[in-house]
This record gives sequence, C-alpha cells and structure tokens, in this order.
Amino acid sequence: MNTVDSIGTVVWKSVMLMASNRAIKGPRRQILRRVFWLRCLLTALLGAVPLQAAPSSDHRAEALRVDVGPRLDGQLNDAAWRDARWIEGLTQKDPEEGLPAGEPTRVAFVYDAHSLYIAAELFTPISGQLSTRMSPRDDMGQTQSFFISLDTYHDRRTAYTFGVTAAGVQVDFYHPRDEEFFQILTWDPVWEVRTSVEPDRWIVEARIPFSQLRFNPVDEQVWGLQLDRWSPERGTEDYWVWIPREETGWASRFGELHGIRGLTPSHRVELMPYAAGSALFPHSRDPLDPFHDSSELDGRIGADLKMGLGSNLTLDATINPDFGQVEADPAELNLTAFETFFNERRPFFLEGDRLLRGNGPTYYYSRRIGASPRGLISDPGVTHEDRPHNSSILGAAKLSGRLPSGLSIAVLGALSDRETSRTFRAADGVRGEQVVEPLSAYQVLRLQQDLEASASAFGLSLTHTGRWFEGETALEDLLPREAWSGGVDWDWNLQQGLYSLDGYWGFSQVRGSQQAIARIQTRPAHYFQRPDADHIHYDPTRTSLSGWTSRLSFARVGGRHWRWNLGAAAESPGFELNDLGSLNSADDIDGWTELSWVQNESAGIFRRWNLNGSQYLGWNFGGEPQYHQLEGSFYGEFPSYWNVTLGLGRDLPTQSDSRTRGGESMGLGGRHRYWTEVHSDELRKPNSVAAGANGGWGADQYWTQEGWIFVRMRMGSRWELRLNPSVTRLLEPAQYVTRTTDSAGRSRTVFARLDSREQRLAFRVRHTVSPRLRVEAYLEPYIASASFTDFGEPVARGSQNLRRFQAEGLLEPGEDFAYTVSDPEGDFSFSRPDVRYASWRSNLVLRWDWRLGSSFYLVWQQNRETFATRRNPEDGLNLGNPLGVGGDNLIAMKFSYWIPVG
Repeated sequence: MNTVDSIGTVVWKSVMLMASNRAIKGPRRQILRRVFWLRCLLTALLGAVPLQAAPSSDHRAEALRVDVGPRLDGQLNDAAWRDARWIEGLTQKDPEEGLPAGEPTRVAFVYDAHSLYIAAELFTPISGQLSTRMSPRDDMGQTQSFFISLDTYHDRRTAYTFGVTAAGVQVDFYHPRDEEFFQILTWDPVWEVRTSVEPDRWIVEARIPFSQLRFNPVDEQVWGLQLDRWSPERGTEDYWVWIPREETGWASRFGELHGIRGLTPSHRVELMPYAAGSALFPHSRDPLDPFHDSSELDGRIGADLKMGLGSNLTLDATINPDFGQVEADPAELNLTAFETFFNERRPFFLEGDRLLRGNGPTYYYSRRIGASPRGLISDPGVTHEDRPHNSSILGAAKLSGRLPSGLSIAVLGALSDRETSRTFRAADGVRGEQVVEPLSAYQVLRLQQDLEASASAFGLSLTHTGRWFEGETALEDLLPREAWSGGVDWDWNLQQGLYSLDGYWGFSQVRGSQQAIARIQTRPAHYFQRPDADHIHYDPTRTSLSGWTSRLSFARVGGRHWRWNLGAAAESPGFELNDLGSLNSADDIDGWTELSWVQNESAGIFRRWNLNGSQYLGWNFGGEPQYHQLEGSFYGEFPSYWNVTLGLGRDLPTQSDSRTRGGESMGLGGRHRYWTEVHSDELRKPNSVAAGANGGWGADQYWTQEGWIFVRMRMGSRWELRLNPSVTRLLEPAQYVTRTTDSAGRSRTVFARLDSREQRLAFRVRHTVSPRLRVEAYLEPYIASASFTDFGEPVARGSQNLRRFQAEGLLEPGEDFAYTVSDPEGDFSFSRPDVRYASWRSNLVLRWDWRLGSSFYLVWQQNRETFATRRNPEDGLNLGNPLGVGGDNLIAMKFSYWIPVG
C-alpha cells in the first residue's frame, strides 16, 4: 500500500466512525458524507499505484586519476585508456523497450587536476554506411550521436548533457529540472571533443574542463551519470539506465560516477574582449534630413567577464555589451490591443535565463532591458528625428550558482542609459533635443531550494525597476518611477514523480505620478475605466497600484495509462508586471480539468497513441464568465515514426470585458475549432515534411483558417534547406475599430466586419563547411492586410450583435475613407482603418569558431518594408510584391577572443 493510499485509509476510517455516530446530525453530518465521497474520488484517481523503482545501485562507473590527461585525437592509444575502468551494457529505450542494445558500447572516464576526460567506443556493423553529415553546434543532423549526462550536484534534479555526432559536431544543453526533454540549448560551455570512424566502430574522445561545471566542495565527488546512444540508421536509442516510457524522471534515475577526489575550488576567470563594427546603407535619403547620410558607420569595443567564486558560484559581468542580433524578429501585423513578446536572442541574457525566470508568472522578461525608447517628441513642428533604436546598456552583471545545501541563487543587475533624440524642424531650420528614455536600473533575484529526496523545489523571485527622470515631466507622466514584483512558487513531486503538486503566489506594486498610474489603469491589461465593472474603480489620483496572483495544480504525470491535471489560477485586477516582466491581462480567475489516456505500447496500427480531453473556464473578479472551452484531441505514432494529431474544440457563448477596449462588456458567440498536424520521421530521416491546418467557425459568421507546410531537405553531407510557407485568413464579424465622442457628449464604440489575410514564406539554406565554420542565409517575405466594412456599434450591453450604420441609412462616406454617422442621438465621425503591410527580411551570416571559445561573425542584413493605409488591400496581394519595395542594407562584423585567465 502506497503513502497516499495509507493516508486515505486512515481518513476514511475516521470519517466513517464519526458518520456512524447518530449524535452527529445536520450540516456536520452532510460535511462528513461529502468527505467520504471525496475520499472515494481520490481513491479512484490515485489508486494503489506501485511506486517507481529507485535508481539502480548496479549502475556505477569509476573515474581514474591521471597525472597528465590523454591527447585528444579520436584514437584511444594513450596509456590512460588502457588502465581505465570501462563500463558497458546499454538497454534499448526505443523501439523495443528493455531489450539489450543491439550495438555494443563501452565508455571510460579519467581525470586530472583540471578536466574530466571521456572515451567511448561505439561498435556498429554499418560503419561503412555511417553518416558523417555536418551540421551546426547543437544540431545532431540525423547522424549517430552519443551523449553523457552529468548530475554534478547529485541533487537528482538538474543535469548537464554533453553530446557529439559521428561527424564531430558538439551538442550540449542543460536540464533545469527532472525532465529528460526540458532542455536549455542556449547553455554553451567551452569543451573539446574529437571523433574518428573505423571499419567496425566509431570513437569519441572528449575533455570537459572542471571550470565549466558546478559541483559541491567535497573531498570525493559522487555525480549522477547517464549514457545515451542514438542510431538513426537503425532507428534505435539505447540508455545506460533504462527509464520505462510510463515512468517519469531524468536526473533522479541516473546511475553514479565515483572516483573523482581532491578537486579544489578553482579561481575560474574567463575574459571575452570583442570588437564590432557595422555599416548601414539606407535605400533612400531625404535631402532635408541632417542626421542620416548615404551610409552610417559604427564601431565599438567591449568585454565580458566570467569569474568563479569557489566551485559553486559564477559572476558574469559585461562592459559596453554588444547585444546586436544576428537575426531580426519576424514581421507581423498585430491588430489586437496586446503586446507581442518576442524571444530573447542576446547571448548575455540567454545564459542562466531559465533560473532567473523561475516557475511562476513572468516577473522577468529580459527584453525590457535595453528596449526601444518610449518617449514621444512633443514638438508638432519636428520633421526629422535621429532616434536611438535601443536604450544603451551601460553595464550588466549576473551572479549564479548552487550551494551545497541545494539552494540555487541567481541575481541580475543592469543599468541602461538616459537616451536623447535629436530633432530638426525643416520650416525654420531649428535643431533640438528631447529625452525619450530615462536612466533606468533593473534588478532580479531568484532563490530556489531543491529537495534531493523527492526532486522537488521551492522558489522565491523578486524584481525591481527604478527610473530617474531628472525633471523630464513628459516621461514621468508616461512611465512609473519604480516597480516591484515577486513571489514564491513550488513544484512538489509525490511518489517519486508519479504525482505533482505545483503552484505559486505573487504580488506586484508600481509607484509613480498620477498620470503614469492612470495610464496603467487604462491599459489593455486592466481597463479600469470600464463603465459597467462594479468590482474595480478607476482613480486618476492614484500614485500606486498593487495586485496579487496565485495558482495551484494537482496532476498525475506518470503511470501506465491515466494522466490528469486539476487546477485553478487568478490574477487580481491590479496585478501589473510590464515594467520588467510581461502580462497581457489581469482580472482573471481560471480553472481547468485535463484527462489523458496514454498508450506507450504497440496497439493496432500505432506504435503509441494518446487520447486527451479538457475543460477550461474563466471569469473576471466581478463573476462574469469570460470563456468556457471544451477540447478533445488524439495523437498517434505509426511504426514508420510518422505521427498525426487531430483535435476538436468548442467555445461556449460567454462575455468579454476587453473586446470593447475599455467600454462595456460585450457578448462573444459560441464557436467551433479544429486543428490537425502530420509529421514525417524527422529524427531518423535526412529529409522530412510536416503540414498542419487549424481553423474555426461560428453562428455569427466568424470564420478563420490557417495552413502551413514545413519541408527540410539535406543535400549531401553539408547542405540543408528549410522551407516554411503559411497562409492565414480571418473573417471577424465584430472587430473593434475606434472609440469616439458624439455631438451629444456620449462615448460611442465603433466595430466593423474584418477581413484579414496573411502570407508568409520562411526560407533558410545552410552550408556547414566544418563543425566550426558555416554559412547560412535566411529569407522571409511577408504580406498582411486588413479590410474593414459594415460598420456598427453594439445594440446593448452584453450583446454580440451590432447595429449596422449603413443598414439603417446613418453612414455617410466622405473623402479619403472618412465616415460620418448622422444619428439623432448624436453625430460622430471616424476613419476606415484599412491597412496593408509588406515586408522582406533577409540576412546572410558567416560564423567561424576560429579558436576554442572564440568566434568571428560577418553579417549582411536587408530589411524591405512598406506600410500603407486607406487603400485596397486586395491590390497586388502576393509574396513577390515586397521585392519592389526599397530597403536598408546593413553589414556588420564581430570578433571575439576567449581568454581563460585561471
């Protein structure tokens, strides 16, 4: 009997004894009966499930100490390998679970004062057909691969993985929690590996400096260890410690590596100076613009510093950092009221980002630091502006690591400069300046305590943003003076990961001028000005705003077949994160129920399949329903490793408190949704294809459809092509247009029928000369349009129907798509906001890792785009059109040099 069942039995017996006492009557007896039925439900859900097996003590490896480490040449002829203790005996994970590996593998470990050395012999009967396909770092490229995973803290929760393909391509990532496929690919340690292919095997020889690992300062190190061999030619994957598919856990299931003794905390110091330069060639130049010439040259130098504080903590600092992006963000036409949050691409912020972000709300969104200035030019006569693209980051530093007690620490501090735009008025030739971003400081703190026995974790997050306005009234009325946010979170694993109880509680507070806080209250995340919302109050005299959030989820994440998840979450109306974090909307109460049947064994025509059902509900704090969704989906994988996903959803009629963007609540009609995807075997085959479609429809003439295709082709051993076209069409019967005031002083909200279209084609071609040298080209034509017709306004609060102006003879067209509504209740005017956006983004990148830890980049980037309004969006709507649009050319290069000082 397991722990949960034992507790349930004790509770049940106690309840039955009390319930049988006839002296207990009325409400108390009803409560006891409900507890009894709750116990029955828990028993049905939890059951008497067998415990998962603990890591096997039979999986033990020994590392041998050597005075001088072996030479890395892919040949195992050093004396160290003759004396080493070799391990072997891998087990199939796929396709036949639990059977001995069909291809023998043997591995050995030795170490010296500075590094761990790993040797592996991977025997194969098809060495003559063994692929040595080249690919960039962290891309296996459908080539035989070998991985070593190390839990250096031996916390049974986190792990580092080092891998290599038969072609010598390095793959490395970090597991921040006890899940095999929860991987942080942006972790790029400095280590070396060599491979060689012989008639009956291929050989791996690797060196991992201890300076690249974090471990506890003890005399004898005991590390968790896992080995993984992947053979796409045979479609097999073998593990040293086999973990059945129906069981969970990764680092908690590792074997152990012993024998590493006498490591002393090193004074790890790594310096990365760099020099970078760029030249911008605009497509056209305004002769009256005094700020921009036919070309703009820029050069800079800076340095990154990495310093080890003992064996556990690392300090990362940067001076005049180079945060240029090799690849631009994708183009988009955003017709919603909400911000788009793009992925981080800057190397300094990527490293350690997962721990800083934590496991709760997005308190920390790194792209807030160094973002584009937000201040607007107040002089209406300005005709030309020299505006900074981003706020300059004067410096930034991070401290991260894990103490022997299991406490992980991450601290970040950054300071961005006060930014000024230069202005010019062509009418009188007057030049000026205006501050568009204040001096700002950002701090993030993250603490996480890992519990080794259960692979659980409890965390604390805290962020702060401070700004100094120095008399800039316009900016002080735009941005809050300071913002705090943070909270606690937990991920509690029960029965060795079979069940999970996770959640969080957090807070936020922003302070500033009355105008800045009023602006936050009326933004899309809050809409405190809603006239029919009795549970919130818009107060323009506020100088601070506070809120809270919470979440609790209980799930069965392992087991043979049944998986489920029950949970609820809430964000109070005043919860605000958009100074250093990200938040689309507050004033939400959410609940969900998910149930899945998982079949990991062959059944019928499928190798494995699962069936899922779920229900999602949401309300605002006034108790008004905001959504109610029912979903069902099926996933199946065929013996050929192709897979298919099918899903259906139903959105029941509800209300929306954000659809009118600050006005009264509006109805939202019921809708149906579907989605489907088909994927070929992309892991084992050099060429693969995937396709998908999703859409929806409703009784209110709502209709949407999206289709996409992804094709990947590997041509020879060094070329790869990726093609990803997509098309989207949306017909929305009631899309927000504008809010205005009529001649009687009444607020009027205008809606219209929206016809929106998008076409995108992402094209990428890559030539990998060697694991250290590659050239890559990327092209992305994009066209989007939005056409608005049949204008109207809601017939009443809470209704989804519109009173169409043209149908009632109230609409009078004017010039340049201007309209006037002649209404007896009050006249008003608005403009038709049709829009067409075309973009062509391309770049060509050469990257050469010319020395260990050092690199050289050469980038050519071209951006063409046009944005037109008040024109027919159907005119010339095709992907070739952006080629006729002018664009800017940018050429940039960066040279970095890695210096290991200690």
